[in-house]
Parts: sequence; C-alpha cells; structure tokens
Amino acid sequence: MDLPANVGQSLIVYGAEPGSVTEKGLRLLSIWAAANEQQAEAEEANLNS
Repeated sequence: MDLPANVGQSLIVYGAEPGSVTEKGLRLLSIWAAANEQQAEAEEANLNS
C-alpha cells in the first residue's frame, strides 16, 4: 500500500495461518521489535535527562 502523504514509503502487512509455524515466527518478531523499541526509548530518555 502506497502512502500518499509520505512519498516513497509503503505499508506492508504480513499474516499467517493461526497455529502455524509462520504465525509463531511472526509473533516472535513482534516481541523482538517491541523490546527493541522499548530499549531505544529508554536510551533516548537517558540521553535527554
């Protein structure tokens, strides 16, 4: 999906069959992404304090 307000950026959505190995992998990736985001926010807060 192209994002008209953000030229050059796209939105990609992945899905998987419930209970599949692929679903488990996507869940793991989402956990890692959330953990990395929280770590980055904490590091930024430390830099700004």
